[in-house]
Amino acid sequence: MERSSLSLRPAELADEAFLLSLRHQTMTEHLKRVGEPTTPEAHRERMRHRFRDIRIVLLDGEAIGMVKVYRAPDAWVLHQVQILPSRQGSGVGRVMSQAVV
Repeated sequence: MERSSLSLRPAELADEAFLLSLRHQTMTEHLKRVGEPTTPEAHRERMRHRFRDIRIVLLDGEAIGMVKVYRAPDAWVLHQVQILPSRQGSGVGRVMSQAVV
């Protein structure tokens, strides 16, 4: 994975449809396994949690994922990383995790 082709930008309200689709693709199976709700409303509520802390992961300008990171009083917190299933396994998540911590 070439780092130079990856970038981050703050999420905007216009990204909600992408973020909801991403969350559905990457989280639904896990949430069902652990007995958490997977309704559209539940996905929307969780996606909007700490929305201001979401950064959209771009590969050559195309949105392929998100990271949610914020500053706690004594440390940075990497809350979540979601990468489109079609882009998983290529090292994007690892590079993004390393870049933000």
